Amino acid sequence: MALDIGSRGGIGERDVWEAADALLLAGARPTVERVRAQIGRGSPNTVTPLLDGWFKALGGRIQNPAGFRVESRVSAMPRPVDDAATQFWEAALAAARTEIEAGLRTEREALAREHDELEQTRAEFAAERSRFEGEMRAQQSLIESFKTQIQDTRAALDLAQAERAALISGQHRMQSQHEHARTALETELLETRKTVQALREEISAVQAAADREMKDSLLKIDRARTEAVTAQKALTELRERASRQSAEFEKERVSLQATTQAADEAARAHLGELEQARARTQNLQGALDAERLRNRELVDLAAKSQSQIAEGLRVVERLKLAPRAGMPKIRRSARFAA
Repeated sequence: MALDIGSRGGIGERDVWEAADALLLAGARPTVERVRAQIGRGSPNTVTPLLDGWFKALGGRIQNPAGFRVESRVSAMPRPVDDAATQFWEAALAAARTEIEAGLRTEREALAREHDELEQTRAEFAAERSRFEGEMRAQQSLIESFKTQIQDTRAALDLAQAERAALISGQHRMQSQHEHARTALETELLETRKTVQALREEISAVQAAADREMKDSLLKIDRARTEAVTAQKALTELRERASRQSAEFEKERVSLQATTQAADEAARAHLGELEQARARTQNLQGALDAERLRNRELVDLAAKSQSQIAEGLRVVERLKLAPRAGMPKIRRSARFAA
């Protein structure tokens, strides 16, 4: 394809494209600074749009290796030699492309298996999270982080595939440059494998941590169940003790009620006896009062009798002292006679 040539002292599209092709064939990613260093001159403002044009045309040139052939005013080699070299390069490019695609297919299959395993692991994590949601929140955050890392790894792999394709299509010039690009590609594949291995190790570490946390959670649940059983036994014992105490209290209440009823009956009987005793006491008091009255009457009668006896004795004494013949008859006192 025909490219613009820079003016005197400047750089043109041809200079930038040739420098970018040389960097690509050397296994380096073309950048503005690398292209300027390859050319030896040029400002970033001039190189940047020209390099963008090179990147835009890179896909079409990869599909048509003849697009890497830059026309010049003077041919570098005879046309037959150039055609033979082109045929040889296309054959080598096809073989290299087949080998690289096989390696990429293997890597894709391995990544697909890793992706399936990761999806299965995520499903297991989701099932466990439904049971231990509170304990697995931190693990879910780690899983999301790993998903981001996987996406970044895929992006890096896609970029590596694009770079590999660019390197493969740029190997039409020399077989030695093709070997160099192949070595660089194998190095990148090794780094990718290391990245995948590191991701596997991280996933294993996350799985181990999740297993430990699940075991801890199960132990906590077992301890909680044991404490619940102990508390249930204690509650059962308290209920049985309360039931026994309630039965004893009921017996005591019945006994106390019977005792109270007996005491009430005894009290009522005692009150009856007391009333009878009071009645007998009143009767006895009446009889005692009557006896006292009779005693006072007898005392009064005895006093009167003694007075009469004393008067009779005095009369007898007077009669003893008076002469018996000339003693006049004494009239008996009616009171004494009585």
